[in-house]
Amino acid sequence: MSNGQVALNWLLDYEVRSSVRYRRHLSLLVMAHKHSGETPTTGLDNELRASDQVVPFDDKVAVVMGETSRAGALCAAERLKRRCQGTQTPFRCGIATFPVDGCGVKDLMYCAFRRYQEAKMRGPVAIVWSD
Repeated sequence: MSNGQVALNWLLDYEVRSSVRYRRHLSLLVMAHKHSGETPTTGLDNELRASDQVVPFDDKVAVVMGETSRAGALCAAERLKRRCQGTQTPFRCGIATFPVDGCGVKDLMYCAFRRYQEAKMRGPVAIVWSD
């Protein structure tokens, strides 16, 4: 496991426990988002809330969005997608939301990564948020 994956597991575990305790939604975005010559997280700060946690790993980025429903996560992904329009930058994103898509860390990660893989198959610009 890479350092990014360990950090993501820890952070997601903490946020899932908080979401259970306070009966709130939680969304996880997994995406490939990179302009050439940039790190995967460049430009995300302008499009995400200060409370959203960005975790880079491998060639992807995970964004843990506490107290965010699927609709809220989809809005954030659409903002990021618009940032890439008109460039040669691909944008692929998979979204999973607690408790709709899973009630634990493994379920949410599996769902988000599976949807990310589906987005990769759909083309250079795709967001998958439902099965």
